[in-house]
Amino acid sequence: MQPRPQHSHGYIHNRPPLPQEHDAAYLWNNIHKGKNISVIVHNNCGLHIKENRDYYNGVGKLDYVPYPYPHPLAANDHTGKNRVLALRISGNQLAWNAITDAVSYTIQRDWHDSETIDAKVHKHVISGGSVYYVKALDAEGNVLSAEGILIKNPGEGDKG
Repeated sequence: MQPRPQHSHGYIHNRPPLPQEHDAAYLWNNIHKGKNISVIVHNNCGLHIKENRDYYNGVGKLDYVPYPYPHPLAANDHTGKNRVLALRISGNQLAWNAITDAVSYTIQRDWHDSETIDAKVHKHVISGGSVYYVKALDAEGNVLSAEGILIKNPGEGDKG
């Protein structure tokens, strides 16, 4: 994995890019047949498009929080089953709702350091500013629900 660039708020200039201004692409979790796939520039653009400047392989974008799964508008499609994690911060813990049929939860911090916990537990101790991503899994390992949250400081949460 490449070292994470030291950009503030996920942007090179500490703000969203202006029209026609450069903002790098971040490519991670691109899996095909169990292997990580990286971007390779062909067409002789090596002088104009450079890895670790214009794009980053295996590096998650700072502050990126994915959409929840299932999408909130589709959560009602599972009549009688809870599919909404509703992540929240309580002191130095990340908490969530129990998901129907879940046997375990995986917690990922900043797109690595994954940890799996039993479905009877609905909280996890957090530390420092990070993006946390929680997935509820059934007995076959299928994702029942997934949600991310950006925590700037323990005790503060900006849900995404």
